[in-house]
Amino acid sequence: MKVLITGANGFIGRSILSTNINGISYRPVVRNTSENFQNLHDTVFLNSISSETDWSEILENIDAIIHLAGRAHVLREGDIDLSSEYKKVNVDGTINLVKQSILAGVKRFIFMSSIKVNGETTSKDHPFTPEDKENPRDPYSKSKYVVEKELIRLTKREKMDYVILRPTLVYGSGVKANFLSLVQWIKKNLPLPFGAVRNLRSFLAVGNLVDFIHLCLKHNSAANQIFLVSDGAPISTSQLVEKIKLSTGSCSLNIPINSNLLRMIFRLIGRKELSWRLLDSMVLDISKNKNLLGWKPATLIEESLKLTSENLDNK
Repeated sequence: MKVLITGANGFIGRSILSTNINGISYRPVVRNTSENFQNLHDTVFLNSISSETDWSEILENIDAIIHLAGRAHVLREGDIDLSSEYKKVNVDGTINLVKQSILAGVKRFIFMSSIKVNGETTSKDHPFTPEDKENPRDPYSKSKYVVEKELIRLTKREKMDYVILRPTLVYGSGVKANFLSLVQWIKKNLPLPFGAVRNLRSFLAVGNLVDFIHLCLKHNSAANQIFLVSDGAPISTSQLVEKIKLSTGSCSLNIPINSNLLRMIFRLIGRKELSWRLLDSMVLDISKNKNLLGWKPATLIEESLKLTSENLDNK
């Protein structure tokens, strides 16, 4: 099986390429500006992915696509016109690739969406499911949802099938952004205020995500399905901090401060969105993955956090 991976130089893409699976070879697609990307495969370098990108030669002899590329979600983007940026890259660029993939005879298109298509929060007892009514709330998640609908529509009467993945927050060796900042903070033995937080949140080790992607490449029952992906058992923010402390050998204090007070502080500093991610619950139901594909997460959170910490030590 020949598999095209867009965004192959990113956190998830590099993790896929580092895992050797018998019977699968890759054609990575990365930006021309990508640095230190070892050309171990027949790598394709592009200036950008847009509605104008010509994929005809790149898609030759490709059986399946793992589409990871796109403008990433970040919490603060200043005065950028987010709707326009996400439409140009995430929507128009992806739909163009889908249309050309159908013409090229690609058999399966795996689209990396986001759990944010379901919404931002859940209660502890009512997790998100693939059957829930979608509730995207920001330009990023809305762009993902638009692509999902178009992907389903465009492949409805075609030979190419789709697999839509909505992962929760992915962590592991090579992770960046806010999760990396949290690990670095704890490694420095600096105090945190989450000792009294009793929420529940689902997380996803990158090793588990890669394993699930490989299963979706070949499993017949994955065709034309939407899957939520996580490690399974959710944990609280307080428990996450304690697990990171254990994996890093940190003696950082996790001070118990009332959650309502923390919410007020986040609002005062203009970071209300952080209170959702640190104080509210977001639980995923992955029973469909087990029932339909027979998949269970193999990597434990402690193992993945240890790899994350070791990666920082080696830098």
